[in-house]
Amino acid sequence: MSRRWIQNPNRCADEYLDGIEDFIEFVRRQNPGATRIRCPCRRILLSLYVDSAELEQYEKLLKNANQELYLGCESFSVLTAIVELMHGKIKYRMSNLCFDYFLGVLKRMLPTDNCLPKDHKHAQKVLHGLGLGYEKIHACKNNCMLFYKEHETLDTCPICNESRFKMTSQNRTTKIPQKVMRYLPLKPRLQRLYMSMHTATDMRWHKEKQVDDDVMRHPADGEAWKEFDRTFPEFAADPRNVRLGLATDGFNPYGVN
Repeated sequence: MSRRWIQNPNRCADEYLDGIEDFIEFVRRQNPGATRIRCPCRRILLSLYVDSAELEQYEKLLKNANQELYLGCESFSVLTAIVELMHGKIKYRMSNLCFDYFLGVLKRMLPTDNCLPKDHKHAQKVLHGLGLGYEKIHACKNNCMLFYKEHETLDTCPICNESRFKMTSQNRTTKIPQKVMRYLPLKPRLQRLYMSMHTATDMRWHKEKQVDDDVMRHPADGEAWKEFDRTFPEFAADPRNVRLGLATDGFNPYGVN
């Protein structure tokens, strides 16, 4: 998600809304069944697979983006209010129980016809249409491996023989993993960046608006980027192709700290 979403969620929601409206109109012109379509502003070799269930999610998101938080409210839609509150929850490390409490207090403070969700679970359902969730993958307690793909059915680590699950009461039906890694799928995030004409323009900034004046203001000004362009000129020729960089400084894949 772009930094502008964090700094100004109302503006970003408006820009995202523009992209969703264009996208839904484009999908409606396709066949009504499960359809493979290509985003008009793509050239990063990404295809969008849209079925009726996914289209329904976008329509719900569009409805929440248009719907006032309460009658006469001009500052927040349902979507922007939830985004603002959820951002605060993450930023200040608020527990779900604490978030539910304050959300309930806010809901009682607002006019009785307000559309604020009653708890964290319902707020997550509203944001589900953004497609920015994550997948939980069990990991070895000692970080030896992931219980994924061919190892998905194992109960012990084949490297250190550590149990995959914690020791719990015999009466408990749900097994609790020792460690969980949260994986954020990349493809849906790239798709959504190119669904809006505003963020799609930002994605091409390095080619269309960057000034080569020896000032380091973007990774495109760096020697590594330029060397990549010289090595892969065909890839570099299209400004809509995406380069990925990996940064692990301060990143903890097993928690939120």
